Amino acid sequence: MSNEKERIGEGPTLADGTKVPISPAVLAGNLLFVSGQLAMDDHGKVFSADASDQARECVRRLQAIIELAGGTLGDIVKANIWVTDKRDFPDINRVWTEYFGDRPPARSTVVSDLLIEGARVEIDAIAVLESDSG
Repeated sequence: MSNEKERIGEGPTLADGTKVPISPAVLAGNLLFVSGQLAMDDHGKVFSADASDQARECVRRLQAIIELAGGTLGDIVKANIWVTDKRDFPDINRVWTEYFGDRPPARSTVVSDLLIEGARVEIDAIAVLESDSG
């Protein structure tokens, strides 16, 4: 097994122009580790105050990164979700079901403050890609 790692994508830039020193994802063998995704626009601002909208955008961002590596949302085996308000949990579950139906990946969800002002949801994931992907 190779120890090679491939960085996928370019790190985000915050609203103040600060480049965030992360890789959106790292591919190690056939494991893809996707960094936490927020519902930010291209200028680093959170685009919606609604938790459901933010969750959908987080999943869309996960999907885009996984597709860059040659995978699909169906390749996710584990996800972590952070929410700032536990009252959003039912809405987050509804959004999750929109994307994953009755075959969701393993998942943890915790209530936590998030570092970006206005962010209510953050999602990261681990995906197992086909051996010929990436």
